[in-house]
Amino acid sequence: MKDYGVVTDFQLEFRDGVFNLSGIPHQGNLCVQVLSRRAAHLLWYALTQHLFPSDAPPITSIAGTAPLSLTDHPDLTSHVDVRPGRDELYEVRGVTRTGGWRMLVSSADVQWLWATLDVTLYPVGWEGRESRSGAAYA
Repeated sequence: MKDYGVVTDFQLEFRDGVFNLSGIPHQGNLCVQVLSRRAAHLLWYALTQHLFPSDAPPITSIAGTAPLSLTDHPDLTSHVDVRPGRDELYEVRGVTRTGGWRMLVSSADVQWLWATLDVTLYPVGWEGRESRSGAAYA
């Protein structure tokens, strides 16, 4: 498992049907993880549960989700889990066919990451089914 330690300065880009999540580890260069649509939804869902525990049930119940899709890409993250850690850090773990990765994210960065995922996954709102460009959103 690749352990990045504390990661900051996240960027999220949707391209060619996958999400590229990048950030800068305190002890290294830019790291990029490729997430499936389902993994991005799982990350959004887990962050919603942790950041907004009392509001999460109604929010997550109306938000569309993505089906599990199998791929032969060994580095594609297919599952993500988030756990609160020590010192106001969240532990984010991703699973790939070849192993996985782990990063620690500060409270401020985890809120920014949630907001970025929210806008990227649901550009027209949680109940919307069409993106701004008109492409169907599952």
